[in-house]
Amino acid sequence: MPRLPSVLSPRTLALLSLLAISNIASGQTSNLQNDNLEEISIIGTRLPVSPASVLPNIAVLSSEQLERINHSHVQEALSRVPGVNMQRGSGQESLMAIRSPVLTGAGACGSFMISENNIPVRAAGFCNLNELFDAHTEQAARLEVLRGPGTVATGSNALTGGVNAYLGTDVDNAISVEVGSNQWVRAKARYATSDENGSLAAYFTSTHDGGFRDSSGFTQQKFSLRQQKNLSSGTLDSGLTIAYLDQQTAGFVVGENSYLSKQLSSQNVNPDAFRESLSVRAWSSYHVQRDNGVEWVITPFVRYTDMDFFLHFAPGTPLESNKQKSVGLQTALNWQPGEAFKISAGLDLDIANGSLLETQAEPTSGSAFLRATVPAGVHYDYEVNAVNVAAHISAQWQLANEWALSIGSRLEQQFYDYNNLAVSGRVREDGTTCGFGGCRFSRPADQSDRFTNLSPRVELSHALGMNSRFFAIASTFARAPQATELYRLQRAQVVADLDSEKSKSLELGFQWLTNDLALNVSLWGMKKTNVILRDSNFFNVADGETSHYGLEGSFTINPARNIEISGTLNFAQHEYRNNAAAGSEPIKGNEIDTAPGFFGDLRLLWKITETSELELQASNMGSYYMEPDNRFEYAGHTVYHLRGQMRIGDQWRAFARIVNVTDRRYADRADFTGFTGQRYFPGAPRSIFAGLEWRKE
Repeated sequence: MPRLPSVLSPRTLALLSLLAISNIASGQTSNLQNDNLEEISIIGTRLPVSPASVLPNIAVLSSEQLERINHSHVQEALSRVPGVNMQRGSGQESLMAIRSPVLTGAGACGSFMISENNIPVRAAGFCNLNELFDAHTEQAARLEVLRGPGTVATGSNALTGGVNAYLGTDVDNAISVEVGSNQWVRAKARYATSDENGSLAAYFTSTHDGGFRDSSGFTQQKFSLRQQKNLSSGTLDSGLTIAYLDQQTAGFVVGENSYLSKQLSSQNVNPDAFRESLSVRAWSSYHVQRDNGVEWVITPFVRYTDMDFFLHFAPGTPLESNKQKSVGLQTALNWQPGEAFKISAGLDLDIANGSLLETQAEPTSGSAFLRATVPAGVHYDYEVNAVNVAAHISAQWQLANEWALSIGSRLEQQFYDYNNLAVSGRVREDGTTCGFGGCRFSRPADQSDRFTNLSPRVELSHALGMNSRFFAIASTFARAPQATELYRLQRAQVVADLDSEKSKSLELGFQWLTNDLALNVSLWGMKKTNVILRDSNFFNVADGETSHYGLEGSFTINPARNIEISGTLNFAQHEYRNNAAAGSEPIKGNEIDTAPGFFGDLRLLWKITETSELELQASNMGSYYMEPDNRFEYAGHTVYHLRGQMRIGDQWRAFARIVNVTDRRYADRADFTGFTGQRYFPGAPRSIFAGLEWRKE
């Protein structure tokens, strides 16, 4: 077991434990079983549910928390959620981990369901590692995080978890402006109106960041509409989100511990790299609730994405352009024939057309091998028509007053029809053969693929009293291969004979809630088979086997009336169970790279007055290996952040934050490749932000 960092030392934990025990002993009651709370629609369901019925493996960041965090990158908010280890890239880019190593590769994003108001931001089979920047998280009323495999109502892109941004219509009118280090300027505006017929809200966010590294700034705009209309037969909820990003991208800094150099950390050796992305989503949800215990919802939606980016990390630095058009339908039905029994079911449909074009404008520089195998011209040019269809059903029983049981399953099929628009094979654009045995890229001939997955799930919870409960979740889950894993091949591979990644998981948890204490603890384990990876021959294969075990928790205590202490702790062990990803040396039993054994944070909130507060946060990242052979290791870091806000009168609020208070030199990401050696994304130096908001209820 890794050592605890000094900020979370045994002495500190002992003090927190004593404070927690003193609050438990006070016997305060809680809202754990209070079903009178406002119903919320949450990730993993399609219909409103009571917060008391939501198991703690789903974490929610409230509007109050999000306002306090005021994140410039969504990682700043999600770092407060147990089990989530999100690494920042350049600008708004990121790499996700939810109860997993930080995953990379063409289809790694297939392990995480990213959605807004429960509509996935990308079509099934066409995920993107950075797709969370398409969601309007900056103005979300709440962020919901599913920790662990998806429920029966979530699609296959939730192998280890998911994130849902929720924007509603019950908000105040507000305008805010914020300025900060490195030419940071952000403006937010929202407008809401309501009457007896319904409500309407509009959100707009515009951000400019000059970047702390050379040629690494970005501009981003997001616009969202939400409408709720009361009809005689039910309610109609509709939404639209448009997100545009224009970003200059900074690459890795290379060399052992190069992130410690202030000069190197501010440089960008890829000044021409960029990412430009446009995404549009629209949906409308019709919700009906009958007196006979029947409740149903039907939600059609449309999506469009168009993204260009410079592959600065690839030989020849080609340009990729990918587009997606998709339409879909989500349905759900609840039938409650008795007070203690309920059946939920639904059908989902997602129809998409995706295309990818990768071209290289100039000849490759470097070794004779690279110059011969990575020629200029078209590398890939293909389109894929895809259909995802699924059915899910579950039954829930209230067993006496203390026990609740849910059993369900999801049956899902993913169809691909791939059409290669370039010359097939491992050849140049004109069909001529590359030297050294063939080109680096390989274009498969036209083909069709189908994947069928059944994902059963069992949930059991037991109320131990008015303020505590125990829960257990067992599931088998699967995700189909992504289009890029199947058709964007390399070297001598002409067909990717892939199967769906599968996981078997078990989670045991405990929750305690009082007025002065909130405690959530989960012990979980997961084994994954058919893990899709790129082997030593550069083939996409589904031969990997890995194991994952962890203990995670979150707590909030109030030792005094105006003091709140909270934090998260995460211990995990992620291992290779075979040698499918090995190079020349076996790796079975090794720790998976970019999988820290410990990470977490500790926060102290001081509510100075009824209108002002100050929060100090210490975030710790434990050490982790940078490659599968476990030869190189990143030492980890602890970074401190300070946030404060003050209300001025009834309509004004001033706010400020200092990120990386001590100006610590650290790496947001550390990894290793045979071509470059050790490389890093340096963390941002001390940065100061301040703003003013006008708000009218």
